[in-house]
Amino acid sequence: MDGGESFHDAAVREVREETLIDVKLVGVLNVQWEPMGDAARMRVIFLGEPADPDQAPKSEPDDESEGAAWHSLDELRALGRASQLRGREPLSWAEYVEGGGVAAPLSILGPESFGSRPAGEPAGVTVDVAPP
Repeated sequence: MDGGESFHDAAVREVREETLIDVKLVGVLNVQWEPMGDAARMRVIFLGEPADPDQAPKSEPDDESEGAAWHSLDELRALGRASQLRGREPLSWAEYVEGGGVAAPLSILGPESFGSRPAGEPAGVTVDVAPP
């Protein structure tokens, strides 16, 4: 995150920088916090979708990433078996979402002055996943 940047804005910016895809965030899958000596690390795992499904991902390496590609869950599993994923985490989140996992609403994150979730807002976000 850049100074003064929200988690939401940082996620949208990072996706754009690393993939050249404009993303629409639709929910929060997890908030992680890890103490590290005198400091701490905090991560937010968002659920997002492309703002434009026809937008092509980055194909040329640069300072941000080697490139990006769309993969089905089966393709991600194959990449995992071939040790071509940086870690298991992307696959585990894809399996969670494809399995009907629920995301918290985006309003769960906000400044202290934000207050509570708006009345009537659902406690979770359901995700419709197209059949493979």
